[in-house]
Amino acid sequence: MIQGLSHITFITSDLKRMSRLICEVLGGKEIYSSGDDTFLFQKRFSSIWKVSG
Repeated sequence: MIQGLSHITFITSDLKRMSRLICEVLGGKEIYSSGDDTFLFQKRFSSIWKVSG
């Protein structure tokens, strides 16, 4: 039985658009951005935390 979800990774050609989708549509919050400092790709980490009970 699945009890939870740890993380999902999306690889996208439009990082700004994906970030807007996560924050504005899904109600997420950006918690890290690599900015121009990259190792292979620019990175942004977001959290979408919803607890139901």
